[in-house]
Amino acid sequence: MTTRTWSREEIVAFASLHGVKLETDAEIERMAALGTRVASVAGSVKRMPSKGNEPASVFKVPL
Repeated sequence: MTTRTWSREEIVAFASLHGVKLETDAEIERMAALGTRVASVAGSVKRMPSKGNEPASVFKVPL
């Protein structure tokens, strides 16, 4: 799996979109490191090939 890297502008724009103001280089570097780690972990999560195959569709609430 390839690791995605984000530009400084993308990181600052994403944080700003969510109301976070990154003011120092250290904050931006930390956010970039976290983003890389989160993307790596998220990519390893196994997913069903189709939403119709998800377990949630077979559960029924007893009434």
